[in-house]
Amino acid sequence: MKKIIIAGLIGAVTLFIWSSVSHMALGWHESYTLRFNDEDAITAILSKECPEAGIYALPNPVMEGLSSEEATAAWQAAVKQHETGITFFGAVGKKSGNSLGRMLTIQFLNDCFCFLIIAMLLCCQGPKPFLHRVLFVELVALLAFVGFMVPLWSWYGFSGTYILVNLFDTLIGWGLAGAMTALVFKRSESG
Repeated sequence: MKKIIIAGLIGAVTLFIWSSVSHMALGWHESYTLRFNDEDAITAILSKECPEAGIYALPNPVMEGLSSEEATAAWQAAVKQHETGITFFGAVGKKSGNSLGRMLTIQFLNDCFCFLIIAMLLCCQGPKPFLHRVLFVELVALLAFVGFMVPLWSWYGFSGTYILVNLFDTLIGWGLAGAMTALVFKRSESG
C-alpha cells in the first residue's frame, strides 16, 4: 500500500508541475481562447440574464407546459438554430469566492485522486516492463480524453484547436506522470 501511495503522489506532483508549465509557460492554451468584442457589455448581459452560477446553453428552449406538438416545434427550431445560427455553451460563475490558492489545491487533490487510481491499476497488473506501464497510463488518459472531450467538440462546437491542444497536453502530462509512477514500481520490482 505504501508503494501505491508513493507512486500516486509522485505521479500527481509530476502532472501538477506539467500542468503549471503547460498553462503558464508554453502559452498554447491561449491559442483557442477567444475574446469578446466588448467584454463589459457581455458581463452586463450575463449578470442580468443568468440568475445563478451554472452551465448555460443556446439554444435551450423552455419545454415545460408545451403540448407535444409545441415541444416538437420548439426542439426543431433549436436544432435549426444549432445548425445555422448562434450557439453557446459555457459556465457562468457568480462571486464564486474561489481564490487561486483554492483552485490550485482542488487541482492538486484531483491529480492525487487520479494517480492513486493509476498506481492501484499498475500494481494490479503485476510485474510489467516499464514501457508497458507507461503505455497503459497513456491509453487510460486517451480513453478518458476521447470519452469526455470529443462530445464537447461534436455537440457544443468546441474548436478543433481546443481539442488538439488539450489532447497533446493530456498525452504529454499523463505520459510524464505515468513514467514517474511506473519508475516507482520498476525500482521496487528490481529489489
